[in-house]
Amino acid sequence: MRPEARIGRLPELLDALSSADRELFDRLFRVSVSEGRLRAPESMRGWLEERFGNAERVERQTVVRVTNRWTLEEAVFNPLRARRPRPAAVEPLPADDDPLSKPLELTPEDTFGRIEGAYCVTAANVAKAEAWHGLIVFREPDPLAFTIESVLDCLETARRWWAAAHEEDAEAVYPLLFWNCGAAAGASLGHAHVQVALARSRPFGGVERIRVAAEEYRARHGADYFRDLVRAHAALGCASTLEGAAVLASLTPARGREVMIIAPSIEEGLGEALYAALACYRDRLALRAFNLALFGPPLVEGDEDWRRFPFVARLVERGASDVGAMELFAAAVVSHDPFELAEALAPAQGVGQ
Repeated sequence: MRPEARIGRLPELLDALSSADRELFDRLFRVSVSEGRLRAPESMRGWLEERFGNAERVERQTVVRVTNRWTLEEAVFNPLRARRPRPAAVEPLPADDDPLSKPLELTPEDTFGRIEGAYCVTAANVAKAEAWHGLIVFREPDPLAFTIESVLDCLETARRWWAAAHEEDAEAVYPLLFWNCGAAAGASLGHAHVQVALARSRPFGGVERIRVAAEEYRARHGADYFRDLVRAHAALGCASTLEGAAVLASLTPARGREVMIIAPSIEEGLGEALYAALACYRDRLALRAFNLALFGPPLVEGDEDWRRFPFVARLVERGASDVGAMELFAAAVVSHDPFELAEALAPAQGVGQ
Protein backbone atom coordinates (compact mmCIF):
# COMPACT_ATOMS: atom_id res chain seq x y z
CA MET A 1 0.00 0.00 0.00
CA ARG A 2 1.32 3.45 -0.93
CA PRO A 3 2.12 5.65 2.11
CA GLU A 4 0.04 8.73 2.80
CA ALA A 5 1.26 11.52 0.52
CA ARG A 6 2.86 13.95 2.96
CA ILE A 7 6.25 15.62 2.83
CA GLY A 8 7.35 14.01 6.11
CA ARG A 9 6.96 10.59 4.45
CA LEU A 10 8.84 11.51 1.27
CA PRO A 11 11.48 8.74 1.69
CA GLU A 12 8.72 6.12 1.92
CA LEU A 13 6.95 7.60 -1.10
CA LEU A 14 10.19 7.45 -3.06
CA ASP A 15 10.72 3.81 -2.06
CA ALA A 16 7.25 3.02 -3.44
CA LEU A 17 8.08 4.40 -6.90
CA SER A 18 8.94 2.21 -9.86
CA SER A 19 12.66 1.82 -10.50
CA ALA A 20 12.43 4.09 -13.56
CA ASP A 21 10.61 6.84 -11.67
CA ARG A 22 13.01 6.57 -8.74
CA GLU A 23 16.02 6.82 -11.03
CA LEU A 24 14.52 9.91 -12.68
CA PHE A 25 13.75 11.55 -9.32
CA ASP A 26 17.26 10.91 -8.00
CA ARG A 27 18.72 12.38 -11.20
CA LEU A 28 16.91 15.64 -10.50
CA PHE A 29 16.72 15.91 -6.70
CA ARG A 30 18.60 15.14 -3.53
CA VAL A 31 16.63 14.46 -0.33
CA SER A 32 17.83 14.38 3.26
CA VAL A 33 15.75 13.79 6.39
CA SER A 34 16.72 14.66 9.93
CA GLU A 35 15.03 14.71 13.31
CA GLY A 36 15.18 17.80 15.46
CA ARG A 37 14.96 17.15 19.21
CA LEU A 38 14.52 19.41 22.23
CA ARG A 39 13.49 19.26 25.86
CA ALA A 40 10.63 21.53 26.95
CA PRO A 41 10.31 22.58 30.60
CA GLU A 42 7.14 21.52 32.35
CA SER A 43 6.14 25.18 32.67
CA MET A 44 5.99 25.44 28.89
CA ARG A 45 4.03 22.28 28.08
CA GLY A 46 0.62 23.90 28.42
CA TRP A 47 1.53 26.56 25.84
CA LEU A 48 2.98 23.93 23.50
CA GLU A 49 -0.15 21.81 23.70
CA GLU A 50 -2.35 24.83 23.02
CA ARG A 51 -0.24 25.95 20.07
CA PHE A 52 0.89 22.63 18.56
CA GLY A 53 -1.60 20.04 19.82
CA ASN A 54 0.87 18.24 22.06
CA ALA A 55 4.38 18.73 23.35
CA GLU A 56 5.75 15.47 21.95
CA ARG A 57 5.42 16.59 18.33
CA VAL A 58 7.62 19.58 19.18
CA GLU A 59 10.21 17.57 21.10
CA ARG A 60 10.80 15.30 18.10
CA GLN A 61 10.35 17.00 14.71
CA THR A 62 10.98 15.62 11.22
CA VAL A 63 12.76 18.04 8.87
CA VAL A 64 12.93 17.24 5.15
CA ARG A 65 15.39 18.99 2.86
CA VAL A 66 14.94 18.79 -0.93
CA THR A 67 17.55 20.14 -3.34
CA ASN A 68 17.34 20.52 -7.11
CA ARG A 69 20.71 19.11 -8.21
CA TRP A 70 20.80 21.32 -11.32
CA THR A 71 19.51 24.76 -10.32
CA LEU A 72 20.56 24.31 -6.64
CA GLU A 73 17.16 25.61 -5.54
CA GLU A 74 16.48 24.15 -2.14
CA ALA A 75 13.65 23.99 0.38
CA VAL A 76 13.58 22.87 4.00
CA PHE A 77 10.17 21.54 5.03
CA ASN A 78 8.80 21.46 8.54
CA PRO A 79 4.99 21.84 8.61
CA LEU A 80 5.17 22.43 12.37
CA ARG A 81 6.48 25.92 11.61
CA ALA A 82 3.04 26.92 10.32
CA ARG A 83 1.82 26.92 13.93
CA ARG A 84 4.42 29.44 15.14
CA PRO A 85 3.23 32.76 16.61
CA ARG A 86 2.88 35.32 13.82
CA PRO A 87 2.86 39.11 13.81
CA ALA A 88 -0.31 40.88 12.80
CA ALA A 89 -1.04 40.93 9.09
CA VAL A 90 0.05 43.92 7.07
CA GLU A 91 -2.72 46.47 6.70
CA PRO A 92 -4.03 46.90 3.15
CA LEU A 93 -2.82 49.94 1.28
CA PRO A 94 -5.16 52.96 1.29
CA ALA A 95 -7.21 53.50 -1.85
CA ASP A 96 -6.83 57.28 -1.73
CA ASP A 97 -4.79 59.06 -4.38
CA ASP A 98 -4.75 56.05 -6.68
CA PRO A 99 -3.00 57.10 -9.93
CA LEU A 100 -3.98 53.81 -11.57
CA SER A 101 -7.67 54.67 -11.29
CA LYS A 102 -7.17 57.07 -14.22
CA PRO A 103 -4.19 55.62 -16.10
CA LEU A 104 -4.68 57.70 -19.24
CA GLU A 105 -4.46 60.88 -17.17
CA LEU A 106 -2.24 59.99 -14.23
CA THR A 107 0.38 57.58 -15.64
CA PRO A 108 3.00 58.03 -18.37
CA GLU A 109 2.99 55.94 -21.52
CA ASP A 110 5.81 54.12 -23.30
CA THR A 111 7.43 55.76 -26.30
CA PHE A 112 5.48 53.38 -28.58
CA GLY A 113 2.21 54.40 -26.90
CA ARG A 114 -0.24 52.29 -24.92
CA ILE A 115 -1.45 48.75 -25.53
CA GLU A 116 -5.12 48.35 -24.68
CA GLY A 117 -6.96 45.14 -23.94
CA ALA A 118 -10.57 44.51 -23.03
CA TYR A 119 -9.73 44.38 -19.31
CA CYS A 120 -6.50 46.35 -19.04
CA VAL A 121 -4.25 49.07 -20.44
CA THR A 122 -0.48 49.58 -20.28
CA ALA A 123 1.54 52.40 -18.78
CA ALA A 124 5.25 53.14 -18.54
CA ASN A 125 6.87 52.50 -15.17
CA VAL A 126 8.06 55.73 -13.55
CA ALA A 127 10.89 54.04 -11.63
CA LYS A 128 12.30 51.46 -14.02
CA ALA A 129 14.19 48.28 -13.17
CA GLU A 130 15.10 47.81 -16.86
CA ALA A 131 15.17 50.07 -19.91
CA TRP A 132 11.85 48.55 -21.00
CA HIS A 133 9.68 48.21 -17.90
CA GLY A 134 5.95 48.88 -17.94
CA LEU A 135 2.69 48.27 -16.13
CA ILE A 136 -0.45 46.45 -17.17
CA VAL A 137 -3.24 48.19 -15.25
CA PHE A 138 -6.48 46.27 -14.75
CA ARG A 139 -9.67 48.26 -15.20
CA GLU A 140 -11.05 46.38 -12.16
CA PRO A 141 -9.14 47.83 -9.17
CA ASP A 142 -9.61 44.85 -6.81
CA PRO A 143 -6.57 42.60 -7.38
CA LEU A 144 -8.51 39.53 -6.25
CA ALA A 145 -11.45 40.09 -8.62
CA PHE A 146 -9.64 38.51 -11.58
CA THR A 147 -11.51 36.22 -13.98
CA ILE A 148 -10.29 33.81 -16.60
CA GLU A 149 -11.14 36.44 -19.23
CA SER A 150 -9.08 39.14 -17.51
CA VAL A 151 -6.11 36.77 -16.99
CA LEU A 152 -6.10 35.72 -20.65
CA ASP A 153 -6.44 39.35 -21.73
CA CYS A 154 -3.54 40.34 -19.49
CA LEU A 155 -1.24 37.71 -21.05
CA GLU A 156 -2.21 38.75 -24.57
CA THR A 157 -1.58 42.39 -23.66
CA ALA A 158 1.84 41.42 -22.28
CA ARG A 159 2.67 39.59 -25.51
CA ARG A 160 1.71 42.65 -27.53
CA TRP A 161 3.72 44.92 -25.20
CA TRP A 162 6.85 42.77 -25.60
CA ALA A 163 6.43 42.82 -29.38
CA ALA A 164 6.04 46.62 -29.43
CA ALA A 165 9.09 47.15 -27.20
CA HIS A 166 11.19 44.81 -29.37
CA GLU A 167 10.08 46.58 -32.53
CA GLU A 168 11.35 49.84 -31.04
CA ASP A 169 14.56 48.30 -29.64
CA ALA A 170 15.92 45.23 -31.45
CA GLU A 171 18.29 44.40 -28.56
CA ALA A 172 15.40 44.04 -26.11
CA VAL A 173 14.44 40.37 -26.40
CA TYR A 174 14.14 38.66 -22.98
CA PRO A 175 10.54 38.74 -21.62
CA LEU A 176 9.47 38.88 -17.99
CA LEU A 177 6.08 39.45 -16.34
CA PHE A 178 5.61 39.75 -12.60
CA TRP A 179 2.74 40.48 -10.23
CA ASN A 180 3.17 41.60 -6.63
CA CYS A 181 -0.37 41.18 -5.29
CA GLY A 182 -0.99 42.71 -1.87
CA ALA A 183 1.08 44.80 0.52
CA ALA A 184 2.68 41.67 2.00
CA ALA A 185 3.92 40.80 -1.50
CA GLY A 186 5.59 44.18 -1.99
CA ALA A 187 2.84 46.03 -3.87
CA SER A 188 3.22 49.79 -3.52
CA LEU A 189 -0.27 50.44 -4.89
CA GLY A 190 -3.46 48.60 -4.01
CA HIS A 191 -4.98 48.91 -7.52
CA ALA A 192 -4.58 45.67 -9.49
CA HIS A 193 -1.60 45.86 -11.82
CA VAL A 194 1.00 43.56 -13.37
CA GLN A 195 4.51 44.60 -14.40
CA VAL A 196 6.23 43.67 -17.65
CA ALA A 197 9.84 43.99 -18.70
CA LEU A 198 11.97 43.15 -21.73
CA ALA A 199 15.66 42.81 -20.91
CA ARG A 200 18.42 43.93 -23.25
CA SER A 201 21.71 42.15 -24.01
CA ARG A 202 21.24 39.21 -21.62
CA PRO A 203 18.45 37.48 -19.70
CA PHE A 204 17.71 38.22 -16.07
CA GLY A 205 20.00 36.25 -13.75
CA GLY A 206 17.34 33.98 -12.27
CA VAL A 207 16.14 32.97 -15.74
CA GLU A 208 19.68 32.42 -17.00
CA ARG A 209 20.46 30.09 -14.08
CA ILE A 210 17.56 27.84 -15.11
CA ARG A 211 18.53 27.96 -18.80
CA VAL A 212 22.10 26.94 -18.02
CA ALA A 213 20.88 24.12 -15.77
CA ALA A 214 18.59 22.82 -18.53
CA GLU A 215 21.45 22.97 -21.05
CA GLU A 216 23.82 21.09 -18.73
CA TYR A 217 21.13 18.50 -17.96
CA ARG A 218 20.57 17.83 -21.67
CA ALA A 219 24.34 17.56 -22.28
CA ARG A 220 24.77 15.12 -19.37
CA HIS A 221 21.67 12.94 -19.82
CA GLY A 222 20.48 13.56 -23.39
CA ALA A 223 17.03 14.42 -22.02
CA ASP A 224 14.79 17.46 -21.68
CA TYR A 225 15.09 18.99 -18.19
CA PHE A 226 11.57 20.43 -18.06
CA ARG A 227 9.90 17.26 -19.30
CA ASP A 228 11.75 15.20 -16.70
CA LEU A 229 10.97 17.75 -13.99
CA VAL A 230 7.26 17.29 -14.73
CA ARG A 231 7.61 13.49 -14.81
CA ALA A 232 9.37 13.40 -11.43
CA HIS A 233 6.64 15.51 -9.81
CA ALA A 234 3.89 13.47 -11.49
CA ALA A 235 5.35 10.22 -10.16
CA LEU A 236 4.68 11.51 -6.65
CA GLY A 237 1.24 12.94 -7.46
CA CYS A 238 2.49 16.54 -7.43
CA ALA A 239 1.80 17.38 -11.09
CA SER A 240 -1.20 17.45 -13.40
CA THR A 241 -2.03 18.94 -16.77
CA LEU A 242 -4.53 21.50 -18.00
CA GLU A 243 -4.97 22.49 -21.64
CA GLY A 244 -1.49 21.18 -22.45
CA ALA A 245 0.25 23.01 -19.59
CA ALA A 246 1.84 21.16 -16.66
CA VAL A 247 0.95 22.38 -13.17
CA LEU A 248 3.37 21.42 -10.39
CA ALA A 249 3.18 21.70 -6.61
CA SER A 250 6.91 22.43 -6.40
CA LEU A 251 9.15 20.17 -4.33
CA THR A 252 11.73 22.97 -4.04
CA PRO A 253 9.54 26.04 -3.46
CA ALA A 254 11.07 29.47 -3.06
CA ARG A 255 8.26 30.28 -0.58
CA GLY A 256 5.24 28.44 0.78
CA ARG A 257 2.83 26.75 -1.61
CA GLU A 258 4.79 27.42 -4.78
CA VAL A 259 2.98 26.47 -7.98
CA MET A 260 5.07 26.09 -11.14
CA ILE A 261 3.37 26.08 -14.54
CA ILE A 262 5.25 24.87 -17.63
CA ALA A 263 3.69 25.50 -21.06
CA PRO A 264 5.02 25.21 -24.62
CA SER A 265 4.15 28.84 -25.33
CA ILE A 266 2.21 31.75 -23.88
CA GLU A 267 -0.71 30.88 -26.16
CA GLU A 268 -0.88 27.14 -25.37
CA GLY A 269 -2.69 26.48 -22.11
CA LEU A 270 -0.67 28.87 -19.99
CA GLY A 271 -3.52 31.30 -19.34
CA GLU A 272 -6.02 28.63 -18.36
CA ALA A 273 -3.54 26.91 -16.03
CA LEU A 274 -2.47 30.21 -14.50
CA TYR A 275 -6.06 31.22 -13.82
CA ALA A 276 -6.76 27.81 -12.22
CA ALA A 277 -3.76 28.24 -9.89
CA LEU A 278 -4.70 31.82 -8.99
CA ALA A 279 -8.32 30.81 -8.37
CA CYS A 280 -7.14 27.96 -6.15
CA TYR A 281 -5.07 30.43 -4.13
CA ARG A 282 -8.02 32.80 -3.74
CA ASP A 283 -10.98 30.44 -3.42
CA ARG A 284 -9.70 27.18 -1.94
CA LEU A 285 -6.69 28.33 0.10
CA ALA A 286 -8.05 31.81 1.01
CA LEU A 287 -4.70 33.47 0.25
CA ARG A 288 -4.71 37.23 -0.20
CA ALA A 289 -1.12 38.04 -1.14
CA PHE A 290 1.16 36.40 -3.67
CA ASN A 291 4.06 36.91 -6.04
CA LEU A 292 3.92 35.70 -9.63
CA ALA A 293 6.72 35.63 -12.19
CA LEU A 294 6.44 34.52 -15.81
CA PHE A 295 9.33 34.15 -18.25
CA GLY A 296 10.20 32.35 -21.45
CA PRO A 297 12.67 32.19 -24.34
CA PRO A 298 13.86 35.33 -26.13
CA LEU A 299 11.73 36.85 -28.86
CA VAL A 300 14.52 36.16 -31.38
CA GLU A 301 17.33 33.61 -31.37
CA GLY A 302 20.71 34.64 -30.04
CA ASP A 303 23.98 33.04 -29.05
CA GLU A 304 22.59 31.08 -26.10
CA ASP A 305 21.01 27.64 -26.40
CA TRP A 306 17.27 27.97 -25.71
CA ARG A 307 16.18 24.72 -27.37
CA ARG A 308 12.74 23.62 -26.12
CA PHE A 309 12.82 26.21 -23.33
CA PRO A 310 9.14 26.67 -22.37
CA PHE A 311 7.19 29.49 -20.80
CA VAL A 312 7.41 29.10 -17.04
CA ALA A 313 5.20 30.71 -14.39
CA ARG A 314 6.08 30.60 -10.68
CA LEU A 315 3.51 31.53 -8.05
CA VAL A 316 4.14 31.76 -4.30
CA GLU A 317 2.09 32.89 -1.33
CA ARG A 318 3.25 35.80 0.81
CA GLY A 319 2.53 36.74 4.41
CA ALA A 320 3.68 39.28 6.95
CA SER A 321 7.42 39.02 7.70
CA ASP A 322 7.80 35.73 5.84
CA VAL A 323 11.42 36.31 4.79
CA GLY A 324 14.33 35.94 7.15
CA ALA A 325 18.10 35.63 6.91
CA MET A 326 18.07 31.91 6.14
CA GLU A 327 15.67 32.44 3.22
CA LEU A 328 17.80 35.26 1.88
CA PHE A 329 21.19 33.60 2.18
CA ALA A 330 20.82 29.82 2.59
CA ALA A 331 17.61 27.97 1.67
CA ALA A 332 13.85 28.49 1.64
CA VAL A 333 12.29 27.37 4.92
CA VAL A 334 8.75 26.22 4.16
CA SER A 335 5.83 25.69 6.53
CA HIS A 336 3.36 24.07 4.14
CA ASP A 337 3.27 20.62 2.60
CA PRO A 338 3.51 20.46 -1.23
CA PHE A 339 1.38 17.29 -1.22
CA GLU A 340 -1.47 19.22 0.43
CA LEU A 341 -1.05 21.93 -2.22
CA ALA A 342 -1.24 19.27 -4.95
CA GLU A 343 -4.54 18.07 -3.48
CA ALA A 344 -5.91 21.61 -3.49
CA LEU A 345 -4.80 22.24 -7.06
CA ALA A 346 -6.30 19.07 -8.55
CA PRO A 347 -10.01 19.91 -7.91
CA ALA A 348 -9.41 23.45 -9.12
CA GLN A 349 -8.17 22.08 -12.43
CA GLY A 350 -10.58 19.18 -12.72
CA VAL A 351 -7.83 17.20 -14.42
CA GLY A 352 -5.97 14.14 -13.24
CA GLN A 353 -2.36 13.25 -13.79
